[in-house]
Amino acid sequence: MGARAAKHLPPFCTQRIHISTIRVSEEVKERLRDLKRDDESFNDLLERLSRTEKDVERIAESLPPVDDEDIERMDEARDRLNESLEERR
Repeated sequence: MGARAAKHLPPFCTQRIHISTIRVSEEVKERLRDLKRDDESFNDLLERLSRTEKDVERIAESLPPVDDEDIERMDEARDRLNESLEERR
């Protein structure tokens, strides 16, 4: 298909996706595979792991405010989890 024919295609047909190859050791690849969620591609994994603090702040700002009762429930849940982990040692 020549450049002339491409002019008549919808924009989504003419956009190109750039794909890069990243070389990693087998050990790193295994660690990444362990971190990857079942429904996640390696690209999605790397995007998730490379989020910046500003991304996290933006997400946090969209959440409803946390009150004292919420904090108390979170503290209690953390304490139960810590106790459970201690019992397993």
